[in-house]
Amino acid sequence: MPDAPIPEDLRETMNDIGRTLDKTINAFVDRPMGFILLAFDIGDAGTTSYISNCDREDCVKLMKEFVEKQG
Repeated sequence: MPDAPIPEDLRETMNDIGRTLDKTINAFVDRPMGFILLAFDIGDAGTTSYISNCDREDCVKLMKEFVEKQG
């Protein structure tokens, strides 16, 4: 499945938030911390965009583990 690009109207904002979140989180801990930020259209139809400071494969693995633990 190819990566879907962040919609153009969100790209700059998502990248700014991602950089800020990465710097903020990692400024206060003594180990590298990862994050995933999801942004999505509310309702039945729409898109989901994400930004992270981790590799895509690690994000997918984390999200699967998270969903499994919620059940």
